[in-house]
Amino acid sequence: MKRLTERLISLILIVFLLAAYGTNVISVFAADSLVREVISEDMDSKNFEPDMLDPSSDFTVSSLNSINGKSLLINKLSCSWLGLNIEDYIVNIELKFKCVSGFDGVFLINARMDNGDTDENIVSVYSSNDELHLYDNENNEIYDFSFNTIYKLRLTLNRGSNYYSVYINDSKINQNISLAKNIYSVNSLNFTVDNDNGLSDLVIDDIFVTKQGKSYPQLYSAQTLGSIQDETFEAYSDPTDYKFYINQKNIEFTRRIVAEDKSVFVPAKELFENIGMEYTSNDNNVTVKNKNLILVFTNDSNSATINGKNIVLNSAPKKLDGIVYVPLHLINEALNAKVWTDENAKMIVMTTGKYKTDNILRLINGKLYMNGEPYYEISYFAGNLFNDLYNAYSADVNVFSESKEYIQTENILRSLSENGFHSIRTFLYLNDNYYMSNSVSDKDVFYNCVSSFFDMCDKYDIKVVPCLGLNSEMHLNSVYSDQNGWIRGNENTVDLVSDTESQSQKDMLFFLDEFVTRFKERNTILFWELADGGNLKADVGMTNGEVSYSLIHLADFYNTCADKIRKIDNIRLISSGDSLLRTSQWHLLKATLSGLGEDYTFDTIGERLNALNLLNKNLDIISIQGNNVGNSSNAESYYADSAGAKVLLTYDRIKTDALTLGKGLYDGKCYGISETSQKEEDGISDYLDSLIDSDIQIAYWNSEYDSDLTSGYIDGNIGRIISEANSKIKQKYIVNKSSSDNTFSSWYDSNFDVFDPENINTGSSNKTKVLAIGIAKVVAVVLATAVVILITLAGIKRKENMQRRVR
Repeated sequence: MKRLTERLISLILIVFLLAAYGTNVISVFAADSLVREVISEDMDSKNFEPDMLDPSSDFTVSSLNSINGKSLLINKLSCSWLGLNIEDYIVNIELKFKCVSGFDGVFLINARMDNGDTDENIVSVYSSNDELHLYDNENNEIYDFSFNTIYKLRLTLNRGSNYYSVYINDSKINQNISLAKNIYSVNSLNFTVDNDNGLSDLVIDDIFVTKQGKSYPQLYSAQTLGSIQDETFEAYSDPTDYKFYINQKNIEFTRRIVAEDKSVFVPAKELFENIGMEYTSNDNNVTVKNKNLILVFTNDSNSATINGKNIVLNSAPKKLDGIVYVPLHLINEALNAKVWTDENAKMIVMTTGKYKTDNILRLINGKLYMNGEPYYEISYFAGNLFNDLYNAYSADVNVFSESKEYIQTENILRSLSENGFHSIRTFLYLNDNYYMSNSVSDKDVFYNCVSSFFDMCDKYDIKVVPCLGLNSEMHLNSVYSDQNGWIRGNENTVDLVSDTESQSQKDMLFFLDEFVTRFKERNTILFWELADGGNLKADVGMTNGEVSYSLIHLADFYNTCADKIRKIDNIRLISSGDSLLRTSQWHLLKATLSGLGEDYTFDTIGERLNALNLLNKNLDIISIQGNNVGNSSNAESYYADSAGAKVLLTYDRIKTDALTLGKGLYDGKCYGISETSQKEEDGISDYLDSLIDSDIQIAYWNSEYDSDLTSGYIDGNIGRIISEANSKIKQKYIVNKSSSDNTFSSWYDSNFDVFDPENINTGSSNKTKVLAIGIAKVVAVVLATAVVILITLAGIKRKENMQRRVR
C-alpha cells in the first residue's frame, strides 16, 4: 500500500513537471584542414587517361626503362587535363621523369590560367648537345639534369601571386619565378613532348596535381567532420479558425472569430480594450471611446454613431453566447482602418495610418501585403538591365541620356508600365569589377548610376528587387598600385562567404552599410535580395577536389548580411536570392560533415524543410529560381517520399513548405512550359496557371528567353502571355471580398490614427491568464483527486487495523 501511494504521488509530480518544461537540442561541430587530390596518373595501376589526347601522339605504357613498375615511354605527345578550375591557395603539379641517353628534344609543361584563351608555358626540359637543362617560363636556365637519372619535379603556384616555385627531389632550386600576372585559377594542364630522333627515350610516371585549401578559422565547412541535428516540423494544414492582425501584430482573442451570413464578426470588448479604448455596455447599447473617438452602437441594429455622425452598417453587431461581436465594416469606419479578409489563409488584416499608403511590402502570417492588401505580381527578371545601363554611364556620363542603353532601358520600363507591371528583378552588382568595394571614385560612379536607374524606375512606377550579389567577385579584396592599378588579392568567393575574418567579407559589409544607408529611403526597392543562387555552390566539391563553403557557412553569411541591413533599414523585407534547392541539399551537407564526399540521395520533405529553415531563419522571404518546376525535364524538380521513391516537385509543394516555416515566397527566375500542351504558347500559359493556382505571390519571368523584352518592348506573344498571367493572378487574389466593408466615410484624413498602433495589447497575456486558470483548475482537480485517493487509502488501512484488533 505504501508503494502504491508513492507511485501515485510520483505520477502527479511527473504530470505537473511535463506541463512546465520542454526539450532543447544543441548541435556542436568541429573543423579541420583539407588537401584534395585533383588528378593522378600512375601507369603501374592504370592506363594513361588524360581528357584530351592528340591522335598523332606516339607512346606506350611499358616496364621497359620504367620508373615505377610500368611507366609512360614517349616519343611524341600532346595531351591535356581540362576543366580543373582550381582556385585554392596552393596548386602543386608534380611528376617523376627520366631522360634516357639519346633523347634529343623538348618536354613542355603548360597551364591555362584564369579562363584565358591560350596555354602558358611554366617550365621546359631541353636536350641539346648531349646536355639536359630545365628552363623557366622566360627561357632562363635554372637547373642541369643528367641522363638516365630519375627526378621528381614539382611546380608550386600560389593564388593571388604572380610567382611560382620549382622543386627538384623536394628541394627548392630557385627564388620565386615571375609570371606575367597574378594567378587566381588553374583551369587546365598540358604536356607536350617532341623528340627529334624518333626514339622513345623520355619516361614519365606518377603524375599528380594536388591543391591545398585554406583552413578556415570557423566551423562547419567541408574541412569539418561532425554531425547536424535534423529538426521536426509540424505538417502544414489549412487553418480552421480566423486570426486577426493589426498591421503586423497578431491579436489573440479568448473567443473565436465568427464568419456567418457572408460577414465576419470579431469579439468587441477584447478588440477595443486591446487597442487601449474604454468599453462600456448597458443592455444592448455599447459605447467605445478614447480622446479621438466616441462610438455608440446597438446590438442587432445597423445604425451607429461616430463622434455624433450617423452611419449605416452592412451588418449589425450581435450577441453570440452572451458576447458582443462587431462586423468588419464597423471596425473600418470607427477606427479609420482598412480591413481585409483572406478566406484561404483564414485571417483578417486590419491596416492603420501610414501603413495603408506607404507602398512598403510586409510579411503577415506567411503572406506578403502592401497597403493593407495582399501583393501579387508576375513580371520580369531583367538580369542585365542595370549592368547595360552602367556600362553606358561609366563610359561617358555626359552623353548617358543619349546612349542606346539608356533609350532601350527607358523603352523597357515604359512598356512594362503600359502593360500593367509594377516591378522587376535585376542584378544590381558588377561581378568582375572586384575593385568596386575599395575604390572611392568607382563607387561614386556606381552609386550615381544606381540613383539614375531608380529615377527611371520611379518615373514609370516600377519597383525593383535588387540582387546585391554580396557573394560575388565584386566584393573580393583588392589593392591599388601606381604601376598596375587595382589588383585582386589572394581571396576568393569561398573566403568571402566562409571566413568572417577575411578582408573580402569586411569590405563587403562596409559596402553594404554604405549602399543601404544611401538608398534605404527609396520607395523603388520592393525588398532586399542578398545574392544569386548561393545554395548551388554549398557542400559540393568534396570528390572533385573543390573546397566549397557549406550550407551552414552560407546561412551564417546570410544572417550577417541581414543583421547589417536591419540595423539601417528595419522596414523592408529580406530574401537570400537562392535558387531552387538541390534535390539533395540536406544529404550533401550531412555527407560533407561526415567526411563521405558527396551524397546525391534525394531529400525527403522533412530534409528539404531542414535546409530551407537553416538558410532562411533570419530572412523573411524564401527565394526559389524555379525554371521548369513541375516539369520532369528539370533534374532539380524532385524529392523523395517516405519510402525513398522519386516524386516530382510542384509549386503546390514549394508553397506548402514556405507556409510551414511561416515565410513569404517568390520565384526569382521563372521559366517553364507544361508537358501536356502541344503548342509552346499554350504550354507557357498552362505553366503560369499552375503557378497562379498555387498562390505564388511574386514571380519574375526569365527574360533572356524573351526577345520581346530584350529588344526593348513587351508587345509580342510571350509578353502578352505574361501580361495576361499578371492580370489573372491579381483578379484571382486581390479582388477584396470585404471591399464593401471599406468606405472610409467617417474621417477626413485617411491616414489619421484613431488609436496608437504602436501601443497594442496583442492579447497574449489574456490567453496566458486563461491558460493559467485552466492549468490551475487541472492541477486543483489532480491534487483533489490525489487527496481523495490518499484519504480513501488511509480509511482502508484503518479499517484493516481495526479488523486485526477484533481478531
